[in-house]
Amino acid sequence: DISTKEYQYDGGDCLKTDAKTNGIPGVLFLNGEEISVDKYKEDTKTYSITQTLSSTASCIASIVIICIICRSYDQLSKTFHRLLFGLCIADILSSFAQSFSTLPAPNNAFDVIWNAQGNLASCRTQGIFIFIGSVAAPLYNCSVCYYYLSVVKHKRKGAEAYIASRIEPFLHGIPIVCSLLGAIIILSLDAFHPNMTYCYIGSDPTCGSPECDGSSK
Repeated sequence: DISTKEYQYDGGDCLKTDAKTNGIPGVLFLNGEEISVDKYKEDTKTYSITQTLSSTASCIASIVIICIICRSYDQLSKTFHRLLFGLCIADILSSFAQSFSTLPAPNNAFDVIWNAQGNLASCRTQGIFIFIGSVAAPLYNCSVCYYYLSVVKHKRKGAEAYIASRIEPFLHGIPIVCSLLGAIIILSLDAFHPNMTYCYIGSDPTCGSPECDGSSK
Protein backbone atom coordinates (compact mmCIF):
# COMPACT_ATOMS: atom_id res chain seq x y z
CA ASP A 1 0.00 0.00 0.00
CA ILE A 2 1.77 3.17 -1.18
CA SER A 3 -0.01 5.28 1.44
CA THR A 4 1.72 3.62 4.38
CA LYS A 5 4.66 5.12 6.27
CA GLU A 6 6.62 1.97 5.53
CA TYR A 7 6.33 2.48 1.78
CA GLN A 8 7.20 6.17 1.98
CA TYR A 9 10.64 5.30 3.34
CA ASP A 10 11.76 2.20 1.53
CA GLY A 11 9.02 0.24 -0.16
CA GLY A 12 8.70 -2.27 2.67
CA ASP A 13 12.16 -3.51 3.61
CA CYS A 14 13.50 -1.13 6.22
CA LEU A 15 13.54 2.42 7.58
CA LYS A 16 16.53 4.73 7.79
CA THR A 17 18.33 3.75 10.96
CA ASP A 18 20.24 6.95 11.75
CA ALA A 19 18.86 7.88 15.16
CA LYS A 20 20.23 11.41 14.80
CA THR A 21 17.96 12.19 11.87
CA ASN A 22 15.06 14.33 13.14
CA GLY A 23 15.83 13.06 16.63
CA ILE A 24 13.81 9.87 16.20
CA PRO A 25 15.01 6.40 17.23
CA GLY A 26 15.90 4.02 14.43
CA VAL A 27 13.47 1.29 13.50
CA LEU A 28 13.33 -1.54 11.01
CA PHE A 29 10.41 -2.91 9.03
CA LEU A 30 10.69 -6.70 8.81
CA ASN A 31 7.87 -8.63 7.19
CA GLY A 32 5.61 -5.64 7.69
CA GLU A 33 6.40 -5.35 11.40
CA GLU A 34 8.09 -2.31 12.94
CA ILE A 35 11.01 -3.30 15.19
CA SER A 36 13.34 -1.13 17.24
CA VAL A 37 16.92 -1.16 15.97
CA ASP A 38 18.25 -1.50 19.53
CA LYS A 39 16.09 -4.55 20.15
CA TYR A 40 17.03 -6.06 16.80
CA LYS A 41 20.73 -5.56 17.48
CA GLU A 42 20.43 -7.14 20.94
CA ASP A 43 18.63 -10.10 19.38
CA THR A 44 21.39 -10.54 16.81
CA LYS A 45 23.95 -10.67 19.65
CA THR A 46 22.07 -13.40 21.50
CA TYR A 47 21.38 -15.50 18.42
CA SER A 48 24.90 -15.01 17.05
CA ILE A 49 26.61 -16.28 20.20
CA THR A 50 24.29 -19.29 20.32
CA GLN A 51 24.91 -19.99 16.64
CA THR A 52 28.69 -19.76 17.02
CA LEU A 53 28.68 -22.35 19.81
CA SER A 54 26.37 -24.79 18.03
CA SER A 55 28.13 -24.41 14.67
CA THR A 56 31.52 -24.99 16.25
CA ALA A 57 30.25 -28.17 17.91
CA SER A 58 28.82 -29.41 14.59
CA CYS A 59 32.07 -28.65 12.77
CA ILE A 60 34.14 -30.50 15.36
CA ALA A 61 31.80 -33.51 15.22
CA SER A 62 32.16 -33.73 11.43
CA ILE A 63 35.95 -33.49 11.68
CA VAL A 64 35.94 -36.33 14.22
CA ILE A 65 33.86 -38.51 11.88
CA ILE A 66 36.30 -37.83 9.02
CA CYS A 67 39.20 -38.81 11.29
CA ILE A 68 37.42 -42.04 12.22
CA ILE A 69 36.84 -42.85 8.54
CA CYS A 70 40.45 -42.14 7.61
CA ARG A 71 41.76 -44.25 10.51
CA SER A 72 39.45 -47.19 9.78
CA TYR A 73 40.61 -50.32 7.98
CA ASP A 74 38.50 -49.63 4.84
CA GLN A 75 39.16 -45.86 4.86
CA LEU A 76 37.62 -44.45 1.66
CA SER A 77 37.46 -47.75 -0.21
CA LYS A 78 33.76 -48.20 0.64
CA THR A 79 30.93 -46.30 -1.06
CA PHE A 80 29.25 -45.59 2.26
CA HIS A 81 32.46 -44.10 3.68
CA ARG A 82 32.85 -41.83 0.64
CA LEU A 83 29.26 -40.63 0.91
CA LEU A 84 29.64 -40.00 4.63
CA PHE A 85 32.90 -38.17 3.91
CA GLY A 86 31.09 -35.91 1.43
CA LEU A 87 28.31 -35.28 3.95
CA CYS A 88 30.86 -34.27 6.59
CA ILE A 89 32.65 -31.94 4.19
CA ALA A 90 29.35 -30.23 3.36
CA ASP A 91 28.56 -29.83 7.06
CA ILE A 92 32.03 -28.44 7.76
CA LEU A 93 31.66 -25.82 5.00
CA SER A 94 28.32 -24.65 6.35
CA SER A 95 29.13 -24.92 10.07
CA PHE A 96 32.54 -23.26 9.78
CA ALA A 97 31.06 -20.31 7.89
CA GLN A 98 28.17 -20.01 10.35
CA SER A 99 30.55 -20.10 13.32
CA PHE A 100 31.69 -16.58 12.35
CA SER A 101 28.05 -15.48 12.76
CA THR A 102 27.76 -11.70 12.13
CA LEU A 103 31.51 -11.00 11.96
CA PRO A 104 31.73 -11.08 8.10
CA ALA A 105 28.74 -8.71 7.73
CA PRO A 106 29.61 -5.31 6.20
CA ASN A 107 30.66 -2.82 8.85
CA ASN A 108 28.18 -0.28 7.46
CA ALA A 109 25.53 -2.51 9.04
CA PHE A 110 27.10 -2.13 12.50
CA ASP A 111 24.24 0.10 13.69
CA VAL A 112 21.81 -2.70 12.88
CA ILE A 113 23.77 -5.94 13.29
CA TRP A 114 25.91 -6.80 16.31
CA ASN A 115 29.67 -7.25 15.71
CA ALA A 116 29.52 -6.53 11.97
CA GLN A 117 33.20 -6.10 11.07
CA GLY A 118 33.49 -7.29 7.47
CA ASN A 119 32.73 -6.00 4.01
CA LEU A 120 30.69 -7.02 0.98
CA ALA A 121 33.27 -9.58 -0.14
CA SER A 122 33.44 -11.33 3.25
CA CYS A 123 29.65 -11.32 3.47
CA ARG A 124 29.31 -12.92 0.03
CA THR A 125 31.99 -15.48 0.87
CA GLN A 126 30.17 -16.52 4.02
CA GLY A 127 26.87 -16.71 2.14
CA ILE A 128 28.40 -18.90 -0.57
CA PHE A 129 29.91 -21.40 1.88
CA ILE A 130 26.72 -21.58 3.95
CA PHE A 131 24.61 -22.09 0.84
CA ILE A 132 26.87 -24.79 -0.61
CA GLY A 133 27.03 -26.66 2.69
CA SER A 134 23.36 -26.30 3.60
CA VAL A 135 22.24 -27.51 0.16
CA ALA A 136 24.83 -30.28 -0.30
CA ALA A 137 24.36 -31.76 3.20
CA PRO A 138 20.67 -32.74 2.87
CA LEU A 139 21.29 -33.95 -0.68
CA TYR A 140 24.10 -36.15 0.62
CA ASN A 141 21.68 -37.44 3.24
CA CYS A 142 19.39 -38.41 0.38
CA SER A 143 22.35 -40.07 -1.33
CA VAL A 144 23.07 -42.17 1.76
CA CYS A 145 19.41 -43.24 1.89
CA TYR A 146 19.45 -44.15 -1.79
CA TYR A 147 22.68 -46.07 -1.29
CA TYR A 148 21.05 -48.30 1.33
CA LEU A 149 18.04 -48.72 -0.94
CA SER A 150 20.41 -49.87 -3.67
CA VAL A 151 22.14 -52.27 -1.29
CA VAL A 152 18.79 -53.87 -0.44
CA LYS A 153 17.68 -53.91 -4.07
CA HIS A 154 20.90 -55.37 -5.51
CA LYS A 155 21.43 -58.28 -3.13
CA ARG A 156 23.88 -60.19 -5.23
CA LYS A 157 27.56 -60.88 -5.53
CA GLY A 158 29.44 -57.83 -6.73
CA ALA A 159 26.66 -55.44 -5.71
CA GLU A 160 29.13 -53.04 -4.06
CA ALA A 161 31.18 -52.79 -7.25
CA TYR A 162 28.02 -52.23 -9.31
CA ILE A 163 26.82 -49.45 -7.00
CA ALA A 164 30.26 -47.82 -6.99
CA SER A 165 30.55 -47.77 -10.78
CA ARG A 166 26.96 -47.13 -11.89
CA ILE A 167 25.18 -45.32 -9.07
CA GLU A 168 27.74 -43.60 -6.85
CA PRO A 169 28.78 -40.95 -9.42
CA PHE A 170 25.23 -39.58 -9.32
CA LEU A 171 25.14 -39.73 -5.53
CA HIS A 172 28.11 -37.35 -5.44
CA GLY A 173 27.38 -35.40 -8.60
CA ILE A 174 23.88 -34.21 -7.71
CA PRO A 175 24.79 -32.63 -4.33
CA ILE A 176 27.96 -31.03 -5.69
CA VAL A 177 26.51 -29.68 -8.94
CA CYS A 178 23.25 -28.42 -7.40
CA SER A 179 24.98 -26.61 -4.53
CA LEU A 180 27.69 -25.01 -6.69
CA LEU A 181 25.30 -24.02 -9.48
CA GLY A 182 22.83 -22.53 -7.03
CA ALA A 183 25.57 -20.54 -5.27
CA ILE A 184 26.83 -19.13 -8.59
CA ILE A 185 23.33 -18.09 -9.68
CA ILE A 186 22.55 -16.41 -6.36
CA LEU A 187 25.91 -14.63 -6.36
CA SER A 188 25.26 -13.33 -9.87
CA LEU A 189 21.94 -11.92 -8.65
CA ASP A 190 23.73 -10.14 -5.76
CA ALA A 191 21.31 -11.77 -3.31
CA PHE A 192 23.70 -12.49 -0.43
CA HIS A 193 23.12 -9.93 2.32
CA PRO A 194 23.55 -9.82 6.12
CA ASN A 195 20.66 -11.31 8.06
CA MET A 196 20.17 -11.53 11.81
CA THR A 197 22.99 -14.02 12.47
CA TYR A 198 24.90 -14.49 9.21
CA CYS A 199 25.06 -13.48 5.58
CA TYR A 200 22.65 -15.40 3.39
CA ILE A 201 19.90 -14.90 0.84
CA GLY A 202 17.81 -11.86 1.71
CA SER A 203 17.27 -8.13 1.36
CA ASP A 204 19.79 -5.54 2.52
CA PRO A 205 18.77 -4.36 6.04
CA THR A 206 20.99 -1.27 6.03
CA CYS A 207 18.90 0.93 3.73
CA GLY A 208 22.03 1.83 1.83
CA SER A 209 20.98 0.21 -1.42
CA PRO A 210 19.51 1.96 -4.47
CA GLU A 211 16.22 0.23 -3.68
CA CYS A 212 16.00 2.12 -0.40
CA ASP A 213 17.20 5.39 -1.86
CA GLY A 214 14.75 5.32 -4.73
CA SER A 215 11.80 3.64 -3.08
CA SER A 216 9.99 6.84 -2.23
CA LYS A 217 9.98 8.02 -5.85
